[in-house]
This record gives sequence, C-alpha cells and structure tokens, in this order.
Amino acid sequence: MHLQLEVLGNGNHNHTTDITPRSTPVPIFQCKKHIISQFIIPDILHSLAYVYGFYLLRISQCEQLETLMEMVFLQSSPNHAGYQSQGKLIRNLRLLLYGGVTWVFLSLASQVMHIAAGYTSITFTWMSPHDHVAKGVLLFLMLVGFVALDMVYLCVVISYCVQCSLLVYYMRGLKERVLERTLSLEETIKKIGQFETYLQELNNKMSNAVSLVLFNFITMAVLGLVSLMDRKENEYFSALTFVSVSFALILWMTMWMVPIIQACMVSGACNTIRKLGHDVRVRPFGFTDTAANNLDSFIMFTATLNMRAKLFRIPIRASYVMFLVITVCLLLLLAFQLGTIEVWL
Repeated sequence: MHLQLEVLGNGNHNHTTDITPRSTPVPIFQCKKHIISQFIIPDILHSLAYVYGFYLLRISQCEQLETLMEMVFLQSSPNHAGYQSQGKLIRNLRLLLYGGVTWVFLSLASQVMHIAAGYTSITFTWMSPHDHVAKGVLLFLMLVGFVALDMVYLCVVISYCVQCSLLVYYMRGLKERVLERTLSLEETIKKIGQFETYLQELNNKMSNAVSLVLFNFITMAVLGLVSLMDRKENEYFSALTFVSVSFALILWMTMWMVPIIQACMVSGACNTIRKLGHDVRVRPFGFTDTAANNLDSFIMFTATLNMRAKLFRIPIRASYVMFLVITVCLLLLLAFQLGTIEVWL
C-alpha cells in the first residue's frame, strides 16, 4: 500500500521503476515532482511518531492504558448488559486487534500486487542484481520492511483506539450505574474527575503521535488519488497497477478514519455526561431521598464540564467531521465541474 514504487529514478544511480511491457518504449520518470511529499515528509513523520510512541510506552513509564483497563474491567461485570458487560467490551477490543492485523495483511497484498505490476523494470541502484534469485531476495527484504512500517502504524493507532474505547465504556457504564442508583452522586463526581484526568493524558500525549501518523496517512492517500486522476501520471499504468493503487488508497483512508471515529465516540460520551445531571433531576422516583440542593449542585457540575477528545490539538466532534467531509466533497465537485481537476474516466 506504499506508493514508493510508482515514479522513481533518473536513470543513473537512482531507483527506477517502469510498469509497462518492455516492447513499448517508456520514458524515464524523474522523482523531482513528489520527492518531498512522497518520501521525505512521510519518513520524517513516521520516525517522529515511532520515537515519541517509544518514549511514552517505554521510557516515561506511562501506565495509563493498564490503569484505565483495570478500572474499566472492575466497573463492568459478566452478568450485566450494555456498557457494563465485560463480554461486550472484550469483543470490541478484539475486533480492533483483528481489524488491525487484517489491515496489515491487506497492505502486504497491495504491495505484492504493486511489485508484480513492475517486476521486470524494478532496479535497486548500485545493488541491482543480474539474476532472479538475488532480485527476489531484495524484494523480499523490501516487503519485510513494509510490514515493519505498517506494524509501527498499527501499534500507534490501535493503542489510541483502545484507550478511546475504554474511556467510552467507562463513561457510558458510569451513566448506567448512576441511573440505576448503584452509585452515589458524590462518588460519581469523583469518577468523572478521574475520567477527565485520563482524557487529558490522552489528549496531551498519545494523540500527538496519532496526529503525526494521521497526517502521514492523508499525505499518502492524496498522492495515490493524484496518481489515479492525473493522465500524465498514470499514462503507463497497467491494470494491475490501477488495482493496487486503488486498493492502497482505500486502506490509507480506512486507517485514517478509525482514530477519527473513535475520537468522535469519546466526545459523544463526554456529551452524555453533560446531560447526565438533567437526566437525574427529571427522574420522578429515582432520587426522591436526595436533597434538592445536592441535585442542583450535581446539575451545575455536569453542565459546566467541557471535555472533548482532541487530534492535532483540535477538539473532535461528529458534527465538525461531517461538516468537513461535506465541504471537501462540494469543493471537489465544483473543481470537477469547472475543469480544474480532470479525471481520465
């Protein structure tokens, strides 16, 4: 799913790739147009995300994930339903893990297709072998590097998504316990304070690494989209190359959307806590033995909460994301109609 094999080399000492049959004369593409956006920026962002994530998880001894997981599992129970169910929580966490592993295998398949499309014309600069065995070994090592690259992406994204899922279950399970009168209002305020601490840690630390990775994802997705839409770029593409680039574009966008969706879910859970005070106050028989002053204080506390998940240091809400998606779609449609963007279809 990495697009580094599309346009490479100057014919002397650089890596060149040609994806057309040898019977057709093919010009040598030079990597001057996209060298910064396709190679330098993604590699720098990937390195920064890896170093920052390694620092958080190994050097700084950050135990937020372990503590949060323990707290959420202690709050849940195998005999409960909804957001207090341990079984539902475990299924969702496993779904994230299985989905991430599947993404890595699909990414590997995309790379294999991309290499197969230009196998005869791929060279390795000064290491260019003259026999198929040595070339196969180099291609295998390149695929291993791509898998390692994807595993770094997967670790950063899945770690963030797991923490988001735990926060969502914690807050929604807390709301259910309050409405069921199994938790006092004073204890609820303390637990909301703990949640706010965990959310701040997530926004100030892990979200920075995820933001770097997301910017890398959108960069690669834009490059893939440009290569599909620009006739000058895809003039010599084979059918297999079109399939591999399209498949890679879908994978990049999917991996980009998952953390955004998880952040929206966390912000939605925060919004439900803001409304919890009103839900408690309007219940006619739930809190009849609680003083009105305590209920009013609880309403004022929840109403003044301002908690949001953040990416790129920007609060994330579902309404903001939908507005951005609709705006981008309208701008693309306008560009197509005005002829600013020409599509080969």
